[in-house]
Amino acid sequence: MPQLFADCLNEVIEYLNDDKYSLHSCLLVNRLWCQVTVGILWRDCNNYSTSDYRTLINCLPDESKKILKENGIIISTSHESHPIFNYAIFCKVLSISKVHEKIFHLLENQNILLLEDLINYTHIIVQEICKMYMNQTSLKVLEYVQYSDSITYDIYPSPKDFLKNLTKLTFSSNISPELLINLTQTCHNLFLLDVIIIYHIPKELVDLITIQKNLKCFSMMIHDGLKDEIDSIPLLTMELPKTLTRFVVVGENYNISLSFLVNFTNLQELEISFDFSECIEKSIKIWCGGKFLNEKEALETVLKYSKNIYEIILQYQFDLKFELLPSELESFFIDWKKRLPQKPLSFVIIDSEFCKNRLDKNVENMKIIETYTKLGIVKNFDYS
Repeated sequence: MPQLFADCLNEVIEYLNDDKYSLHSCLLVNRLWCQVTVGILWRDCNNYSTSDYRTLINCLPDESKKILKENGIIISTSHESHPIFNYAIFCKVLSISKVHEKIFHLLENQNILLLEDLINYTHIIVQEICKMYMNQTSLKVLEYVQYSDSITYDIYPSPKDFLKNLTKLTFSSNISPELLINLTQTCHNLFLLDVIIIYHIPKELVDLITIQKNLKCFSMMIHDGLKDEIDSIPLLTMELPKTLTRFVVVGENYNISLSFLVNFTNLQELEISFDFSECIEKSIKIWCGGKFLNEKEALETVLKYSKNIYEIILQYQFDLKFELLPSELESFFIDWKKRLPQKPLSFVIIDSEFCKNRLDKNVENMKIIETYTKLGIVKNFDYS
């Protein structure tokens, strides 16, 4: 009877999922209500607040806390010496990139002045949080996209079958082969597989796809730089099971053969999107930082290949390896001025917590933008 009541209570509180105020009120009823509510509040790391991450750090095992202390990392946590629950066991949706983002923001608010220390401390804390999650079997959804060679995490499940309950998996092809091997050994019942292919197609990825027997949704994003291995794409997709009902492929215009689609006899949804940069009519959004283009490459690419573009949106994913020099920015505006027909440029920058050296941080760059705005070459410049 108590278990029946708990199950019913869980269904009732589930309806309050989008009402955070009511959910937090449920925490105060009694321990059972609190436990059920905590399970809902803590199941998706994408919804964690900065305060939640302080609590999560407080849940780290003593060994991890010792590592943080040895590296000079001190995080002020709540007054409770021991959390009421082991909050990590409630997590069903883990996005490592989101954890990285939130921890970076948490440390940034502690006024760590040196960017190098900020990046290093973030990496250490996220690594220890990942190690903690590797001891849980509650995960249903895992996302690990490695955009930068400088930001990597060792994810080795312990016990080895920790990932056996995954139903949705998103990752980039440049993650460690060891993790792909472990995924192949344990994840046989994925419902959704979302792969971002960066630079190469590892054999371990093919093995992971081959082992899937009940896959329903497969999504593949192909990044630039894959030309030498583009012929491997059809071979990769040939390993997909016939259970597939939704197939998505997004990427560059590589003239990929789609004849393999005839094998998907149960397919219900098909989405194909290839970039034809010369045909884009007005606006383009470009990711910058890490393994993506730097600012100079992005601006030069638009000038060379996208003659109809009049709005450039730079969205920063990670820190830039090379800063845009004022002379390079001015050279871009000079070339833009020569374009025919001549239309003023709308220039938009979408900020990232990871990027501290984007072009608008340079005073000389801002003076150049102001000059070309007065000349009518730049219609508007927005950044946030």
